[in-house]
Amino acid sequence: MKLSKIINTKFDSFLYGNLPAGCRQCVKGEKLVLFVGGKCSRACWYCSLSDNRKNSPVCFANEREIKSTKELLDEVRLGSSKGCGITGGDPLVYFKETLRYSKELKKKFGEKFHIHIYLPFPLVNKERIKKLSKD
Repeated sequence: MKLSKIINTKFDSFLYGNLPAGCRQCVKGEKLVLFVGGKCSRACWYCSLSDNRKNSPVCFANEREIKSTKELLDEVRLGSSKGCGITGGDPLVYFKETLRYSKELKKKFGEKFHIHIYLPFPLVNKERIKKLSKD
């Protein structure tokens, strides 16, 4: 990699190549953050989750606690979000909820609604990836 291709961005980060679509939305504040719950398949010593979030089953959309798909969709509309980043602990610990939420987001806001998901590897498998990427 040539250092001349690395760009210092206006977002206090470095970039090699093109910024992915999800990242472009995020830096513009166009993405909803969906925290599906704090349980994780790993026990990393450097985990950044707060004690209140770690191992908690509580779901948040942009720091607002949600208990239903309707509340998630309301938060997307309220923030005029064009996409969603799904995180947690490990979203695959909450696979049914993660799948339900992602399907509803695509159904309601269409194919252009960008969704990305942060996954640690222990629970990732071909079947789950196929189900998540189907919609």
